Amino acid sequence: MTNHELKALYETALRSINDQRNRASAQSYAAGASILAGNTRRTKAWATWAERFCLSFFMLLPSIMLTLYVL
Repeated sequence: MTNHELKALYETALRSINDQRNRASAQSYAAGASILAGNTRRTKAWATWAERFCLSFFMLLPSIMLTLYVL
């Protein structure tokens, strides 16, 4: 490879890394904005219900799997 080709490859890789970083930053910003915008009583109630459901489901999952295995 020539010096020019190596430089072009380096610049392409650097541009790709910057694009990925910018995309990740934009996704984080959008996620934070959606959390702030959705911070209402209804969404808090939904989040509480979902958290309790997931917690109870994953606590019961081993016994459910054992029951299915025994059957």
